[in-house]
Amino acid sequence: MKSNGLYEQERKYQVFISSPFSLQEVRQQVFRAVLMTNHIPIRMEETPATSRATREVIKSAIQKSDIYVLILGCRYGSLMHDEGGNMSFTEWEYNQAVASGAEILIYLLNETEIREKRRLLDGEKKHDSEELKNEDKFWRFYNMLREGDHFDNIWTEQDYPALSGAVGISVNNTATELFKKSPDRGLIPASSAQTLDIFTKALKNELRADVHYRFNKFVELDDRCADSKAEKKALAKHFVTYYIERIASKNVNLYFDTGSTSSYVAKELGIEVKRAKHRAYSSQKLISSVSTNCALTFLHLWLSSDIPATMFPEGPVEAPYGASHGPLSLYGEESSSQQADYCRLELSPAEQKRIASLIKLSPRLNHEKETPVLIIGGVSGVKIADTPEPVPDDASNFFIDEEIRACIKRYRGFHVGDYHSMLFKRYLYETGLPIVVCMHYNKIHQPIKVGKCHLVFDDAYSWEQFLENYPFALCIGYDHNDESEVKDVLDELALTPLIPQRHDGSRKRAILVGNKKYLEWEDSITKA
Repeated sequence: MKSNGLYEQERKYQVFISSPFSLQEVRQQVFRAVLMTNHIPIRMEETPATSRATREVIKSAIQKSDIYVLILGCRYGSLMHDEGGNMSFTEWEYNQAVASGAEILIYLLNETEIREKRRLLDGEKKHDSEELKNEDKFWRFYNMLREGDHFDNIWTEQDYPALSGAVGISVNNTATELFKKSPDRGLIPASSAQTLDIFTKALKNELRADVHYRFNKFVELDDRCADSKAEKKALAKHFVTYYIERIASKNVNLYFDTGSTSSYVAKELGIEVKRAKHRAYSSQKLISSVSTNCALTFLHLWLSSDIPATMFPEGPVEAPYGASHGPLSLYGEESSSQQADYCRLELSPAEQKRIASLIKLSPRLNHEKETPVLIIGGVSGVKIADTPEPVPDDASNFFIDEEIRACIKRYRGFHVGDYHSMLFKRYLYETGLPIVVCMHYNKIHQPIKVGKCHLVFDDAYSWEQFLENYPFALCIGYDHNDESEVKDVLDELALTPLIPQRHDGSRKRAILVGNKKYLEWEDSITKA
């Protein structure tokens, strides 16, 4: 049933899958890929459009669909002889989709493979003979789709999984755009009605509405939580599995730094804590104490996971990331000092003083120096090679001259999107506490936006010094197609795997690696 739903993830869109009959195996794989997106795939191969009555059924199904996916191989397909024989059933379905206003996604077989396969058609065979007669019709249809507005991707018969993955990603992205354009469109499960009613009532509660309004100020955090969700979830599950097996019983305090990925880890940990409470051995303690400087993580731990948490450092929570930086921002300098410096040699004396004041406030992020602490960190990106090239930030007038370009080219290490966040990373490293930085693979290749991004390291404290001397681990979530590239990155960083890779057969995977100092820290707490 249609509903005035408020949230994109509640929506289920109907996806009609079309192709010539010869592509049954491909269509089956695409059907499964759409199922995995939690939307509703429709295919009509059991109802061939050989009569007007069945065509009405197919036409109705297409009109009711929100997304139309067309997979075209090397054949034009059978003609509709009762309508003059001018077009194939596949082209007729495409025309119905255009007329219905559905979102259309077109996938065309590689042209080289098409020509090779069409050369192999046997004129002595009935279906091949008919197809050979449609040579001009096929290429007219192919070129129309290739040059039209709906073309999405080229596929190859040698790699069906790549096609399935491309369709799944495009269906998800299209669903997001559909929700933005038409929130009332699509289906919503009846089981979600109560949830929607809760959100509707929340908007009428002034106190809750004020909180919701405040969260809308944290635009950067919102955008990043919505980006690469599958990779972040895979990463979170991988890390929490490792944490429970190796660290949970060692009375380690956790600190969650600001970041969408670390927030996903907090959520997954909360799920495991709830599960532990319902097991027979409910006395199992998975966490000692938790603190964070992220408002989203703080509220989620308290309100959703029933985990008492503290905010550290104290101070106002700032847009755009929903983070508190304490004296790093409360004792701020002139705004000009907050401009990004891409050729910085070291932090200024004033910046070092502000970091020292935060360390003095709480030397170990808690008041029990003998209790170990593990930081779950997040960053905007990490640069480990000369590339990619820097890009200008659209909202900034910062000019990229040759000196800045050269400095960024040789820079190695983390970059973040906020001045106070840069200072806070340096504060965390000053504590000497072990850190697991969580990120999805795309952040490794994310270009530095000049005018917005701030470089965390400098000549006085370099990336190389950090890797060698700081207890550091890295947890990366990635798509299985990026497996070899991820391995190359980890080989370059010379980090040691901490847990065997595990995945459930899905495309999204994760790996956890650490340097020598981090392994030494873990050994020290496990032997204590």
